[in-house]
Parts: sequence; C-alpha cells; structure tokens
Amino acid sequence: MPVLIGAGGTEKNFAWIARNADGWITTPQDRGITDAAVRLAEVWREHGRPGSPRIVALDGRPDGARLARWGEAGVTDVLYPVDDSSEAAAAAYLEKLVTAVDPDRR
Repeated sequence: MPVLIGAGGTEKNFAWIARNADGWITTPQDRGITDAAVRLAEVWREHGRPGSPRIVALDGRPDGARLARWGEAGVTDVLYPVDDSSEAAAAAYLEKLVTAVDPDRR
C-alpha cells in the first residue's frame, strides 16, 4: 500500500518523503507546485530511489493548461472538491470538471 505524505513542499519534507514514503500530497497553501514536483523528483533520485514519487496535487479550479504543466513536472494525481449538496449539484460540477480538463468532450 503506498504511503503518501501530506505536507508543505519544503526541502526538509521532501528529504523525509524520499527516505520514508512513496509520495507527496500537496497542501492547500502550496504554490509553485510545478517547481516543487520537479524538486521532489530530484531529491528522490539523490536518495537513490528508483522510479518517481507519486505526487497528488490539491486543486480548486480545473485548468487544462495547468494540469498539462503539472503532468509534465511529475504530478500523478489531482484532487478536486465536489459540491455534494445534491446529486444534481455533484453531477453538474463533474461535467464542468470534465470539460475543463478535456475541452474536446464538450
């Protein structure tokens, strides 16, 4: 079972993750996720870890261009909050999410 650590994107945390975990979950306060993902991969390799860390980014608003940048930087998963006040609200948000991530699905 993968162990993912939710913590700020700091050098100290990345070193700990590279030594002890399988990946990183960003925090809502993290900015510069593209640069942080690249840095975590570097720290990962510096610690002799094979492959790449799993990186889960928390995001508030889907943006296809940002997702592409994150993917190129090594982000493997993105989490979005969903309005679960009703089934209709959740379905509407999920449809909006799909079209934001994949405009060809409109």
